[in-house]
Amino acid sequence: MTNLPDSALREVVIRLQATVETLDKTVGRLVDGMVSREAHEALKDRVESVEGVIQWLSRIIIGAVILALLGLVIVQGGGTK
Repeated sequence: MTNLPDSALREVVIRLQATVETLDKTVGRLVDGMVSREAHEALKDRVESVEGVIQWLSRIIIGAVILALLGLVIVQGGGTK
């Protein structure tokens, strides 16, 4: 096998454990970032969808108001007497 003394092997193992812990924390942060990015994209899509619905609702309401005004003008004759 290797000709390293036990103390050197222990030091290598300790360094490897520290490296594994650091990598684990880094991977955890990357995964959290990915989840946050996915949540952000989903939220962005939902907001765009809501904005589209609001735009259509406002068009429908404006159309209904215009039709009501036209109906009022037609019923009352629209002219001066």
